[in-house]
Amino acid sequence: MIKKIPIGQLEIGMYIHDLNCGWMNHPFARNRFKVDKVAILNKILATGVVEVYIDTARGADVRIPETSTVKPREADEIAEPLNETSPFIANIIDKFSPAEEFNRAKNLYSNADILMQ
Repeated sequence: MIKKIPIGQLEIGMYIHDLNCGWMNHPFARNRFKVDKVAILNKILATGVVEVYIDTARGADVRIPETSTVKPREADEIAEPLNETSPFIANIIDKFSPAEEFNRAKNLYSNADILMQ
């Protein structure tokens, strides 16, 4: 099940379904991955995102304290659809020329092994 959670609830063992930001606004080569190290968790926190989407079928779920009276949300209660285009895409397209975009992509590709650590 896909859940939108505040960044403060993100823990090691959770699977990121969407970082809730544009691909140029985070240091990861992929948009979907498992948070399996403290270093990865710290990189996500450093991006400045406020909320992320997690996939509880592929990773850990949010822990709810036993004393809590709040029930988990159902999948059909998620207000925002996951297939909308980010409002930042139009701004990104306007900011970079094709040559600049190619150079950035080439640099990311050549440093992919470093980014994945």
